[in-house]
Amino acid sequence: MKPFSFEEALQPQEDKPFSFEEALPTEEMPVVEARREPDLSGVFGTPKEKQLAQELFGTPEEAFSFDAARQDQAELAQYAKLEQKAEEQSFLRSVADVPLKLGQGFTSGVRFISDFFGADNELSQSMRRVENTLGDLMSAQSQMDSQKVARIMKDAEDKGILDQVIAGLHAFTVAPVDITANALGTSAPTLAAALLTTASGGSSLLLPTTIGVVQGTGITKSAIYDAVYNELKNQGVDDKKAKLVAEEAQSYTGENLDTIVAGGALGGLAGRTGVESGILKTAMNNVRSKFAKNPLKNRRWGRNH
Repeated sequence: MKPFSFEEALQPQEDKPFSFEEALPTEEMPVVEARREPDLSGVFGTPKEKQLAQELFGTPEEAFSFDAARQDQAELAQYAKLEQKAEEQSFLRSVADVPLKLGQGFTSGVRFISDFFGADNELSQSMRRVENTLGDLMSAQSQMDSQKVARIMKDAEDKGILDQVIAGLHAFTVAPVDITANALGTSAPTLAAALLTTASGGSSLLLPTTIGVVQGTGITKSAIYDAVYNELKNQGVDDKKAKLVAEEAQSYTGENLDTIVAGGALGGLAGRTGVESGILKTAMNNVRSKFAKNPLKNRRWGRNH
């Protein structure tokens, strides 16, 4: 490079005609593409993706919104990982699923009784953790079936009772053994009460019906709490306030007492047959849908807080 010289710099320069070629930079400028929303229309593009999406969602070609597509894509990705894991696991791995489902159902039954005294109390939180741990221990195939069952029931939440019953029957065909084991586990407290009452010579219906009422009430309170809490969190409400609103919504002193009482009555009726878990869980889909759409139903909360 030629050194800088003050003498040369001070000398007058000859006038030169302006040239665009000289003015433009000699190096190529990098091309910056504008950021665009990803095209999710082909999110289920490969044959394998279409197959898995068909199993999980039913119709992979249907049009999704961007938010729904991202959520469904994440759900599909989780399902695909489980499918790959299931191929690697031995068939004998699923043998443990039945006792695990029984244990998970029994834990749910205990949690529902605990929820009678207030949804999401410390005992209920502990029971939820146990349920989740048992769920993680199940085989990949069982977890895939659970994901499909949850999707079927979720799609039926906004529909009528008949559609939910049909969805429940559809879900049963996906995992009949797992669902039966889980239901038996959930019903274990009621069945045990019936056996105990019969053995002692008392009324065979009084204690099971009482436990059914308690469980039905607990399931209803839990469904209200979960629906309100989850919907408020989805709306960006902070965790503390969402919990306070959800606790008020499931309270016996709130404006949802009629729904809670109805759930308890249904639980008492179902408790006579020992199959209350399946009946109540189907009925509670309406409760979750109702309170998810209107999480601030309790007007007293809106006035005082």
